[in-house]
Amino acid sequence: MSGPGWSIASWWGDPSPWPELPALFTGGLPAEQVGSRDTNDLLGALISDVRGEAFLAWHRYQIAAELHTRLVGSEDDAHALLLHDGFADCAARIAVSQGISQGAAEKFLHQAVALRDRLPQVAQRLRDGRITAELIVKIISRTELVDGQPYAAAVDAEIAADLDAHTTAWSAHRLRDMRP
Repeated sequence: MSGPGWSIASWWGDPSPWPELPALFTGGLPAEQVGSRDTNDLLGALISDVRGEAFLAWHRYQIAAELHTRLVGSEDDAHALLLHDGFADCAARIAVSQGISQGAAEKFLHQAVALRDRLPQVAQRLRDGRITAELIVKIISRTELVDGQPYAAAVDAEIAADLDAHTTAWSAHRLRDMRP
């Protein structure tokens, strides 16, 4: 949906398709049946929802990383940065589309680029629901120092392997220690 008639308002103004989401995506639990299902069904649906949120977070990061590629590129010329800051422009577009501050959009864009460039295997675990959107932020921040280092790919692979080794939800404590 691009072209001269495109606007952000058209995306926010149309009815949301999410209330009609098939039960397959909500752990087999349609919203109208929440009150009539047993406790384990409710817990299973919560797990399914968290995994769906992880996928949607991954999808948002993918979109932001692609916007970064298109709008920022490689801007190697320091003089060009004085004339036009592509990163700030990209973040401004994200901010307007999401109704968030410029600072929040810049933080989100940094996270998206980190997942794309520094942690691509970990990003796949977010896509697959192995880690939550909340905890991926901790992984990103705790790997800042490996950015650009020759061992960054090995760190990415080891974290991804640790995420795969654990069969239940990761807690902030377990993530801190990276113990499966």
